[in-house]
Amino acid sequence: MNLKGKIHLGNLLIIMITFTCVTLMINHTKGLHLFWHLYAIPLLIAALTYDLAGGLVVGLMSSISIAWWIYTWDLFSQNPMQAKIEIPLGAVLFIGMGIALGILSSKNRKQKGILEGLSVHDRLTGLYNYGYSKILMILTDMNRETRFCAVWRRLIKKKQEMLILLPDMGEKNLL
Repeated sequence: MNLKGKIHLGNLLIIMITFTCVTLMINHTKGLHLFWHLYAIPLLIAALTYDLAGGLVVGLMSSISIAWWIYTWDLFSQNPMQAKIEIPLGAVLFIGMGIALGILSSKNRKQKGILEGLSVHDRLTGLYNYGYSKILMILTDMNRETRFCAVWRRLIKKKQEMLILLPDMGEKNLL
């Protein structure tokens, strides 16, 4: 499994945990009017991770759960203004927000991919950019240096071990 798959699975777990925590908080406190807006947390994570599909799915789940709370607890009779206008409007806005954030996230991801491609290759010729070629040369030189330093360290360590084993001969005889 590649690293991206692990990140996505981790985000899916975070989405599920936050959605469940908000739902449990609403259920135990009977405070839909206080906590319904917290459904925006998993919505943001889903829209930024899974683009349009994630935002739409979590937005619909939030709206459905809010509607279920309204009708289960009969909030229309307790607080008619809030139950009829504010909370349903918020539920519809969750769907709209999920769609908008998903579209923006996918556009951002596409633009980032294009810019990363342009940072490597020239737009007109398709050849590597000078800066990218320079970075490749620097990385290659650093790899060579690292290997050379590792060999040099091993030689120094062997020399020190030999000096410890043969202390009376001194350094002159070993070189």
